[in-house]
Amino acid sequence: MGNGQFVVKSENGGKSYADKTTTDHHTIAGIITSNIEKITLKTDKTTPVIEKTTPVIEKTMMKIEKTTPKIEKITPIIEKTTPEIEKITPAKEKTPPFIEKMTPGIEKIIPKVEKITPTIQKTSSKVRNTPVIEKTTSDRETTPVIEKVEKITPSIQKTSSKVRNTPVIEKTTSDRETTPAIEKSTPEVKKTTGLKSLKEVIAVLFFLSVFLVVGPAALIILFYVPFVTGNWYLTLIYCIYWLWDLRICAKGGRPDWYVYSMRNWSIWSYFISYFPIKLIKTADIPPNKNYIFCSHPHGVLCFGIFGAMGTEGAGFSALFPGIRPRLLSLEGNFWMPAFRELFMGSGACASSKKSLKHLLSSTRVGTAPVLVVGGVPEIANFYKDKVVLVIKKRKGFIKLALEHGADLVPCFSFGETDLFSQFTHLNSAIQDRLTKFIGFSPVFFTGRGFKQNQFGILPHRREINVVVGKPIRVNKIVEPTVLDVECLQNEYIASMLQLYQDHKEEYGYGDKELVIV
Repeated sequence: MGNGQFVVKSENGGKSYADKTTTDHHTIAGIITSNIEKITLKTDKTTPVIEKTTPVIEKTMMKIEKTTPKIEKITPIIEKTTPEIEKITPAKEKTPPFIEKMTPGIEKIIPKVEKITPTIQKTSSKVRNTPVIEKTTSDRETTPVIEKVEKITPSIQKTSSKVRNTPVIEKTTSDRETTPAIEKSTPEVKKTTGLKSLKEVIAVLFFLSVFLVVGPAALIILFYVPFVTGNWYLTLIYCIYWLWDLRICAKGGRPDWYVYSMRNWSIWSYFISYFPIKLIKTADIPPNKNYIFCSHPHGVLCFGIFGAMGTEGAGFSALFPGIRPRLLSLEGNFWMPAFRELFMGSGACASSKKSLKHLLSSTRVGTAPVLVVGGVPEIANFYKDKVVLVIKKRKGFIKLALEHGADLVPCFSFGETDLFSQFTHLNSAIQDRLTKFIGFSPVFFTGRGFKQNQFGILPHRREINVVVGKPIRVNKIVEPTVLDVECLQNEYIASMLQLYQDHKEEYGYGDKELVIV
């Protein structure tokens, strides 16, 4: 007993080691037999699984063989381009064309790689952990398949990892959002290069030339050329047409087909993208009545309101279907030859009382004259900490809105006053002296040039967000009293203040106070 042996009693009561040995052999044989039966059962169960798994492996291998060449081609391209991409700053710059072309292909392959990899790993693991494969499926050699899978899997994982770990591609092909630090250090909203940038500059120069050059140039040509050539026929014909058409600016302007064609010129899309100009809708404006869109501030040349409502570049008709905007300007602007033809093509009309009455009394509902309420005095917004709007002295449009029951729609162009740099001290000194006599004063300003941002006639590339507020309901009063006018004016001022407060932080005016005079 001390040596750890089992002792079995014999029939005569003694202890027999032979009996012990025989018993041990029977026990071991029983255990082995039981294990063999279990293994056989497992083998029987495993065989159909393996038979089902083998076609899957073969199909997977075919997919891998098709995908591998693409991955192998892309891998060296990624390795070569990654150092160049890392040099690109996350500022709003145009993405290199080769990255934009390459990214869709990579994005399509990544999901395929990610889907295939787990299947390969799972299948390979099953095959390796099945020791009876070779015996039960002798007609199919799975070992070479496993070896191929094991060789290809690391390559796929490595390439997939490289593709996923290239964040620059996502940054450069997404919305190109810049960090606050870059936004502060970069005065321009965006810097474009190449042909698109040139087209944008040409579009802005076209706008500037129409407003500043075309009228005087056409006037000089009409009367100077006849003196040189002695041919007065063209001048005479245009003068007759000019006299006949002079009052059209106070009678609703040009017909819709004429306006529609010019508002949809492709040049306006480049004009819009130069800044860029964005039109923001805050409420629905049903085309079941007429409105007065009241715009602030004027700015130097009303770039924002012209781009948003004088053209279709910002998608006005899509945002406000059924509304027909009509920009209003001084009637004297429509006396200049050539300029008047181009300006009225945007739907512009005179800002006189007669013109506004004609538009608001139109039986075609949805007519919406766009009035820059502050006018020329609002050009002088050269303050750094505030924006001054001229409203309290303007009561004529309030009275007309009451007489015709036209709802007032407040609009504010965030960024309009930042397009040009004004000479603060000079403008302030002149303003104090001249405003008392003529009601406004000339403004001295400068913009940017073609290759520098310090001086020039071009406006700075600053984003303009034209926010259209909720219409102010106006009940028709045929003969409004002074109290009626003042009440509606106060409601309009309150609505404008609220519109400014709601959006100033979003569009970078959080440090500027709105002052209404």
